[in-house]
Amino acid sequence: MRNRIFTLVAAAWLCLIPASAQVESSDPELEKFLMISVLDGLYELHLPDQVVDKLLARDPQTQMPYSFIYGCPVCHSCYDALALYRIRPTRLGHTVDSPQNRDFGGTVPDQIVAELGSDDPARRTATFAVLVKQIIKKRLAETSWNDAQRQSWQLRFEAAARVGQRALKAGQTSGMETYQMMWSCQMCDAVTKPIPPNQK
Repeated sequence: MRNRIFTLVAAAWLCLIPASAQVESSDPELEKFLMISVLDGLYELHLPDQVVDKLLARDPQTQMPYSFIYGCPVCHSCYDALALYRIRPTRLGHTVDSPQNRDFGGTVPDQIVAELGSDDPARRTATFAVLVKQIIKKRLAETSWNDAQRQSWQLRFEAAARVGQRALKAGQTSGMETYQMMWSCQMCDAVTKPIPPNQK
């Protein structure tokens, strides 16, 4: 059942997309890094399912997600992480009513949960972008990259962000209402700040 739900999510993500909005990504390693990092962060945060559903919401007319830009590699990674987190199974050895039955019991402040569950797409997108920034910052702090590697990854993040910006403009040009009020890709903004030098 969960596999079927995930398949339906993926199908909805791909259907009814104007060709001009379909921008290809060429850095699967970066997308993998982002998706796994965000998924790991979501497990630690323990976001309520109803909040995740809000973040995954799509425009009923165009099927475009309110909080993510189709064709943006950063958005795709974040969306995929949310979709996978939403269908996470009960952990082995835990009962359905166990406090940590599906993740690791983290908590998010009530104010943040309220903002993530807002009916205003712009508000919940901005709040989730802040969480993504915190998750990626923590993940980067745990890496053993040297300064050259960090600089290389910084350039890759920036390249992905440019793809996202082109995808946003393509969507706006196509007349997709979902994207008309977006001035930038907030997921890209969250990951393109300079990577701090290696402190180890």
